[in-house]
Amino acid sequence: MQNIDAAIMWDNGKAYFFGGSEYVRYDIAQDRADGGYPLPIAGHWPGLWPNGIDAAVNLGNGKAYFFKGSDYVRYDMAQDKVDDGYPLSIAGHWPGLWPSNVRGGINWGNGKLFFFHGSEYVRYDIAQDKVDAGYPLPIAGQWPGLFDRDIEASLLWNNGKAFFFRSGLYSRYDVAQDRVDPGYPLPVKDYWPGLLQTPASGPVDTDGNRLLTGGTWNGSSSVSVRGGQIMHFHIKNLNVVGVSVKIHADRTNQTKSMIILPSLSGDIIFQQFGSEPMGWTFNISTDSDAMIVAWQLFSSWLPSD
Repeated sequence: MQNIDAAIMWDNGKAYFFGGSEYVRYDIAQDRADGGYPLPIAGHWPGLWPNGIDAAVNLGNGKAYFFKGSDYVRYDMAQDKVDDGYPLSIAGHWPGLWPSNVRGGINWGNGKLFFFHGSEYVRYDIAQDKVDAGYPLPIAGQWPGLFDRDIEASLLWNNGKAFFFRSGLYSRYDVAQDRVDPGYPLPVKDYWPGLLQTPASGPVDTDGNRLLTGGTWNGSSSVSVRGGQIMHFHIKNLNVVGVSVKIHADRTNQTKSMIILPSLSGDIIFQQFGSEPMGWTFNISTDSDAMIVAWQLFSSWLPSD
């Protein structure tokens, strides 16, 4: 994920960041992105738009709201899916809110939500279910030190600090002091470990894991590497007959096997939660020394991280 379009606090000690068609889960206590991310929105957020969102906000009542264009959806956090009957149009359901292109939703923790749009913002009263009178107002002059327009995402941490993101930069806002802390903005990539990735210089798999190493096998072999929480073998059969491949991972004490038909490929994935990097040793066997397979090993962590 190379950009941030929206962010939301969840009720499990995690924050979720969305950029394009991907998302990252960020561990608040560890202050870093969890291993194995980014992942595609599709297949992981049932009912949510798979190609990206504009804004997101957690109302604190077990429901989260996601906005895209002129529509929004209500997401049931316990059921982990969009509620039936959505999406709906913003117009007519969020009194006083802009009818489209809402950005940077944030729950301020005092019964109010804030939303941003270009150079303006509104304050939304949760109990009254409408924008407070007198809004929108310009960001400039109301949020000391903050970006004066085009806020892309925002979060309220549990320590009295709010974070606002724009174009690869972020500012930390002191709620009690009602101003941006000195020294900001700062680059996201330097202070939010694992959140943004530089464009991959080599191959990646469908889940965004990057190529760590590769080669060919025939007979028995072993591979010892430092890698991430997710280790994905992509294996291609180079023979004119089917071949059986068996891989044992010492770290997880798992053995996985498959039969791959001629000229086709297969995938074997191992996963272990923990701090990255971690040491992995794999013991591999194929049918015989005459059976040759080509393999690539993709990892959620690379030595360049």
